[in-house]
Order: sequence, then C-alpha cells, then structure tokens
Amino acid sequence: MINTRYPYPFLVATGEIVTSGHYGDLKNKSGAVSVGLYNGLNTANQYYIATGSGNGDKFFIGYSSTANKDNLGKWHFGRTNPYKSEQFRGKDLISFEFSDPSRIKHERWTIGYNGVAGCNEPAFNFECGKTYGLQFILSGNPVFRNWAKYLIHDVYVTTPCCDSSECTSGCEGGEVDCEWVVSEFAKKINEHVELSKIGVHARYITNDYEVTAPTHYDYCLSVCDGGGPTDLAAVQATLTVGKAERIGRDGGVSSYKVTCIPSIPGSLTPFQYSVPADCDTCGAGYTLAFATDVYNIVANEATYANAAAVTTAYQNASLKTFTGVISAPNITANQIPVTAHGFVTGQKVVYTDGGGTAITGLTTATNYYVIKVDANTVKLATTAVNAIAGTAIDITATGVGVAHTLTASGYSTVLSSSNPTTETYQLSVEHGDAVTALGNDVALFAYTVDSICVPASAHPIAWVECGSHYKTTRQLCMTLKRKDCDAGNHLADLQAFYANDPTYVADSLAVTAGVDCFDKYTLSQYSNCMDDGCLSKDSVSFPPIMQGYSNGTSFGVWEVVEVALPAYDAAKKCGLEITAEVEERFLSDCVMDLHDYYEVEPIRIEVGWIQNQLTGLPDVCDVKGLPKAQRVDLPQYSNQSGEWVLREYIKAGAYELWGCDNADAKLREILDQNRRAQVDRKAFYRIYYIQYKADKGNGNNFDEKAEVWETMIAFKEGDPKIAAFEAAFGSVFSKYGITLKERV
Repeated sequence: MINTRYPYPFLVATGEIVTSGHYGDLKNKSGAVSVGLYNGLNTANQYYIATGSGNGDKFFIGYSSTANKDNLGKWHFGRTNPYKSEQFRGKDLISFEFSDPSRIKHERWTIGYNGVAGCNEPAFNFECGKTYGLQFILSGNPVFRNWAKYLIHDVYVTTPCCDSSECTSGCEGGEVDCEWVVSEFAKKINEHVELSKIGVHARYITNDYEVTAPTHYDYCLSVCDGGGPTDLAAVQATLTVGKAERIGRDGGVSSYKVTCIPSIPGSLTPFQYSVPADCDTCGAGYTLAFATDVYNIVANEATYANAAAVTTAYQNASLKTFTGVISAPNITANQIPVTAHGFVTGQKVVYTDGGGTAITGLTTATNYYVIKVDANTVKLATTAVNAIAGTAIDITATGVGVAHTLTASGYSTVLSSSNPTTETYQLSVEHGDAVTALGNDVALFAYTVDSICVPASAHPIAWVECGSHYKTTRQLCMTLKRKDCDAGNHLADLQAFYANDPTYVADSLAVTAGVDCFDKYTLSQYSNCMDDGCLSKDSVSFPPIMQGYSNGTSFGVWEVVEVALPAYDAAKKCGLEITAEVEERFLSDCVMDLHDYYEVEPIRIEVGWIQNQLTGLPDVCDVKGLPKAQRVDLPQYSNQSGEWVLREYIKAGAYELWGCDNADAKLREILDQNRRAQVDRKAFYRIYYIQYKADKGNGNNFDEKAEVWETMIAFKEGDPKIAAFEAAFGSVFSKYGITLKERV
C-alpha cells in the first residue's frame, strides 16, 4: 500500500477539552464537539482518558457528535454516539504542530510626503494653471472576478490660474499650495465610480497634520429578541436620526449598530419573550406560569352577568371545608387533612379560618400554593416554586374551629361567543383541576396550555459608543423672490421643510434681506462621515444637494459657496495615501451555499504619474521631479478563515456515519444536521495538526505499510480552551519526544 497522508478527521473544537472519564461519556456531550485523547490499549484503562503520567502507549482521538437527537426514526438511531480517529502507538507519532491564521492585507501606496521626508525625495511645488494626472492599474482576483480584466483609470486635477478669481489666496510665485492639490486628488479618487466600487480610497497627508476631534459617533447594543423585522423596528424607534442595522446574531441575542450620529440615542426597553418551561423549571430571571386547562362553559344567557361572575361561581364551587384542629402525625409533617380536596400541586388557593383561629404558620384570607400529598391531604407553600420543590410552610400549632376553608384562586374567564339563548365562556384553571358543570351549565374540556417561563419586567438597555468619526460643513446659498415685494420672506417655510433632515445643520438656515423683492438664504450642510488615517486626513465629500425650493410663484436653487484655497506655505510637505479593499459580504447560514465564493486574495495596485499632452509632462525629466509613488505595505493572502474551515469541516463529515450536510436549510433542521453551527464564518482559526502512523496490529509486521494520518483540530482564534488542549495532548506526546512546533 502506498504510504499516503490521510487528512482526517477534521474537527472544530466547540465543546470541552476532556481530561477525565471514559470515551462513552462523550455521548452526553453531543451537540458540540468535545475532544479528548484516549487510551486504546486492551487493559483496564482502555477507552479512558490518556494522561501524561502514563496509562498506555496506544491511543486514539475521541470526539463528540454534533447531533442533538439520538433517534430520528426506526433506521436513524445512535446519532449522538461519539467518533474516534484511527488508533496509533506513541512510538508512531510523527509530529504535533500548529499554524496561526492570516488575514487579507491589501497594498498601501503613498505619493510624496508620508510622514517623513523620503530618500532622494525632490522638492516639488505644483504650478498654477496646470493639469496633473495619476494612473491606476488594478489587478488581482477581486478585480478579475468582477470585471474579467485589468482596470486602468486616470484621475486628473487642474490647478487654478494664479491671476484668476479662483486664486485669491493659496497662490504665490506661479505655484499653488500643495494641500489643495492633494486634497483634490483624494476627493476625485474617492468619488470615481469604478475606483470606489472596487474599494480604492485616498487620504491626503501634510506635515502640519492635527488630529480632528470627533463630532459623530457609532453606537451599538445587544438584546435578546426574536431577530425579526418587528424587533429591528423597535430598535429603530429609539433613534431620532440614523438607521439601525442588525450586524450579528448569536443564539437568541441580536447585535445592532447605528453609524455616525451626533449623540447617543435613547435606551431600548426590550419586549420580553416567554419561553417554554423545562419540567416546570425556569432559569434565573423568569417566573414559572403553570400549565392550565381550558374548559368551554356553555350557560343560559341569563345565568351569569359577565365573565367575572363565571370565575367567582366556579372558584366558590371548589371550596373545601376542614377542621383547623390537626392531630399528630399530620401536624409534625406540616400536613392538613382535607377530604376529597381535588387540588393539584402548584395550584393557587385562598385559606380562611372560618371564623375560628388560624392554624399557626398560616394567615386567614391569604393566598397559598398546594402541595398535594394524596387525595385527602395537602401541604401549603408560600410560592408556586416552593410548591413544585415540596418546600412546605412549617405548621407549629393547630387552629380552632371546624369551618376552615381552601378555595381555588387564579381562575380566569373570557366570553367566547353568544347567541340569544346561550353564552359560551372559556374558563382557565390549573392543569389537572377537574371542573364540574354548575346548575344547567355544560362544561367541556377544550385544551391544555403548557407551562411557560415569564420574564421579569424588562430593564432599559443603553446604547454603547463603538466608534467615532467627524464631519465638516459647507455653506449653501439661494436667492428667492419674496411673497410680497415689501415684506413676507420664506424663512418659516424653509425651516419647516428642512427641520427633520439630518444632513443639514440644525438652526443654520438664515435670511439676508436684499433689494428688488429678492432675499438671500444660507444653509449649512454636513459632509459625509470621515475617518482620518495615520497622519492622514480623509477627503471631504457631501451628500447630494436637495433641489432648492418652489411654491408656484417663487423658485430658487441651492448653490455651493466657494471656499478659498488654503494659505500658500512654501515649506509645507504634502502627500497621498492610497489603499484598496473589497468589503467581504456574508450571506446568512440559511441561504449560504458551499459553492459561494469567498475572497482570500488582496487587490494589487500600480500607481504612477501620467505623461501625455493633457498633463504637459512629456519629458521624463519632468516626471522625475514629481513626488514619488511607492508601495509601502506589501499584500498578504488570507488563510484559515471561518469560510475555509467550514468547507473543510463539511468535507471531512462525508467520512462519518451521520456527518452529512444537506444544501437545503429546511432538511438540515429536519435531519438535525448541525455542522454549520459549529463554525463562525466571520472568525479566524488556529489549526493543530497531529500526524501519526495508524496501528494495524500484526499487519504492520508484514509488507503492508502503515498509513500516515493527520488529524486537524481547529480552535477559534483566542479560544481559552487552547491552553487546556495543548496541556492535555502535549503531556502525553512529550513522553515520546514529540513537542508542539509551529508548522512552516
């Protein structure tokens, strides 16, 4: 047999690192992947955890099933049984290695000043009235996948003429301030349709850079909700500006984010969801609501005044009278004899002393909860939870009187239907509490409502700052004809029109009275959100301008008020920083297909100055005098992403009995296929490799060569279980001279 390396099994460790117990115990850990190293030698320790202190020299790697249900039918059983690798002897261990993940790293280019004066960097100033151009050549798989070709684009900036009205400042000696030029380049690059689509982004750098104080912020919150549109709408309702986005969901917890708003939104008071009770047991923060039986009570329409009267009548009919004098041994056992009481454990009742003296430990006219001992005996508890737990009230002395009572409490009734002669009510009682019809009524059992856990009152959840940005503003100007030539401007109308538009600065609208029946209006507009880089400023871009104003007789269009160039500074150093990055899109697990593409390769960029008649730079010497374009960050491919791990894990499942993964999400749920749930596709994973020769018993002594197997175990980056795994496996492997090393 050819000595081939078999890469199996491939595991994603989402459960425990097992350090004690028997291999069969893994069956109780199904639903997540728990991993352990077990002794395979036929001794008393066979199938028990292997330890560094030594309990064998033949091993296998055991791991739990991802199934939650052991049996799906006559031929579909044993699904929660654990799995194991091939067995191997300690002397046949080959290596124990790990590899860390890497993320895509895109190229970064700088042109000119990048925070330090470069080697042989020429002193360069931009001339007035001249055109400068940069050419971009983009390649790499992200480009080819979208456009099937290289992308080549030119971006030009023309400087203002020094003797024109454009250059009232920022020009000197036939030269333009370099900050204006690089900021214009950054703006045009970022506004370029195809360059922006592929993720090309530019910032400009100056040697007088100062950090811009944040003006707008991102806010995040996490809440347990249903993950549906109504839940998103509830979050959106807390916002006066901005749009909430659901950015993640982990189990029943949704994470929301609102981006670039000026102040923290109001808190969210979440809707509280009741959940089914587990054997009449609820988790912390929940109160048990016992199961109820619902009866249809059909009565003559004149019998009851309303639904409340039905409740009162049937509760009173449950009244049981008993003596308050309790003899031993009942009083010692906190038991109260009540003949044929008909109550069930957990049922709410009202106790009264019937005009006598209350039993010591009880208070007359008070609600208690029944603990049913038998058909003729009860104990009482202070809460429903205590009743279920069997924790009874301590009765220390008997009462006086023979007319003590227990009456069912907590019944509820609603009118279901009516006609001229009869009315039908739905009466809800404690589950198991039999209802007997009163008078001429007809009582029919309808259905049972299972026990549920009701949450406590919701506490408001505050948004938390999770990012910061800044915005700048620009002035818009518009002239409008007055309503009346002598008076009556449009200020109030415009203020009402723009009042709720967050792209404009609140209360910035102003009017300046003009002549000849016209007035001038000014309005400040916010830019789009900006983020500075390392020593670099983002370029300024603005939302589209709204179409001005018209009321049938007056019409005006907003214009941008031109801004003067920065003051000319001959000593200023300027540059550009250019990056390219395609945002990865993650489809939900329900619609994601294993054939969907995921990116592992960065975008490749080439940037250079343009030499043509438009730029007037035909001479190579002229180009040499321009600021240098250079690549400062090299690209890096991604590996061991969650997307890659998921596909490898599912492929390996084909070799396991119940390891299938159906492409249809509905079938995955029906067939209890949970492999996808073990992998976080947005995360990165550290991989461990255990390589060994499989033990073939006597076959190894003949011509048959042992196959080489390699078990791979993936841990999410930063998983605290990593240390326990390395210790558990490493302590055994080190006995055979195998230590953990990084794979190269």
